Amino acid sequence: MSEKNMTNIVYFVFKSINQAYLYDANTNNVVSISDDAYIYLSSVRTGNDLGCDSNVLGEIAQLKSRGYLLERAIKEIRHPVSDNIEIYTGRMISMVCLQLTHACNLRCTYCTYTQNNGTQRLHANRSMHVDIAKQAVDFYHAHSIDSARAHVSFYGGEPLQEIDLMREIVAYAKKRFSGKQLSFGMTTNGTLLKGETLDFVAQNKMQVIVSIDGPKEITNANRIFANTGLGVHDTVMANLEYIEKHYPEFFNTLSINSVIDPLHDFDEYMDFFETGIISEMNKNGGIYEDITLTQKVKPEEKYMSKITYHKFIGLLHMLGRYPGVYKKHLASMEIYDNARKTEPFDVIRKIPDSTYGHPSGPCVPGVFRSFVDVDGNIYPCERISETSENTKIGHVYHGLNMDSAMAMLNIGKLTAKQCLDCWAFTLCSACIKYALDSDGALSKEVRLSRCRRIRRDAYNNLRLHALKLEMPTYSTGGA
Repeated sequence: MSEKNMTNIVYFVFKSINQAYLYDANTNNVVSISDDAYIYLSSVRTGNDLGCDSNVLGEIAQLKSRGYLLERAIKEIRHPVSDNIEIYTGRMISMVCLQLTHACNLRCTYCTYTQNNGTQRLHANRSMHVDIAKQAVDFYHAHSIDSARAHVSFYGGEPLQEIDLMREIVAYAKKRFSGKQLSFGMTTNGTLLKGETLDFVAQNKMQVIVSIDGPKEITNANRIFANTGLGVHDTVMANLEYIEKHYPEFFNTLSINSVIDPLHDFDEYMDFFETGIISEMNKNGGIYEDITLTQKVKPEEKYMSKITYHKFIGLLHMLGRYPGVYKKHLASMEIYDNARKTEPFDVIRKIPDSTYGHPSGPCVPGVFRSFVDVDGNIYPCERISETSENTKIGHVYHGLNMDSAMAMLNIGKLTAKQCLDCWAFTLCSACIKYALDSDGALSKEVRLSRCRRIRRDAYNNLRLHALKLEMPTYSTGGA
């Protein structure tokens, strides 16, 4: 026998060691099912209906009565925010990130501005004019009236190469945002964080992320000075040690970002981040993304085996099954981040009332942050191409282009049929960044090429959720 009403139903089934599960795409819920139902639903999903007995038919009928395994409710790709995007972008921009310069005193081997496939700019001696900077602050002020706080971030190149411009912007922003809580931040390579520059940054309590990859040999292999070709490790460490000694309160607010090179031994990273002053700092990091690079990443087997082991230990700790003393680190951060992504599975949802929706992935362009380049062009963030016309959403002198913002918000229309048929619709992570070809044009093929990886990551998160269900001592807080 077969269940007759299985057309236009989008779902995924998977198994742990102990239990079979159904992920229902309509409701974004995970429910346990019998092994027989798993076998039957797997066969239907792959187009090879094996048939089933009356027990499985009864189980499927019960699932349907509970709101699962019903026809896909969403028929049209259209982002739910589409009707209100002008309100969000007009009143609720959370922060502005200013690209003070294209110039950088380093030439990191993995930096997209050092070498790329033509889809991104390169380093250049170009900086933002103070008038454009002030206009960017004015734009942000006018478009954040409903935001409780304001945050101005600085980006490069290396933003501290334009410290005088930074001083002017900070003073101007303080006047414009008088009466509202205002903060500043930046990402820096750390080589110029000293002297009067350090005084200014610390006095303004900036939220600073310092880039350093690991021990001396690893950092110096990829992070080198542009003028000498020498590594930066000793310079950055000397600055951090000085800050710890002379600016202890500011030091406690610093964060470290590490770009992991999978050609090196992961244990060397672990040793570095768990000793000395670095062990006291907030840390973040991951393998560098090679989407725009001409040299692609191919992790060494030794690296992968060690990081997999450390992730496993982190998983045991998260589940309350690791008896020893444990510190969360770069390897386990991914486990904890992914665990938080599974929390929506814990909420019972009904089928959406609307017949339209959009895959998760794109932000509301410009709202979480507006990135302004040296010329005053506005982008949704600093991580997408600055050379493609498709990624621009406006200019500080002309305002936002709502047609561009709407197209970016609804990037799923590019692959509408495939998205509607995909079980990972709600678990997608693909924004416009992953839909541009080498000429900066929107490409259906490029967007679809990302899907296999997205579904793999979604599957891994579902398996992690199954562990949570089967181990009730789990806590996202960790230790």
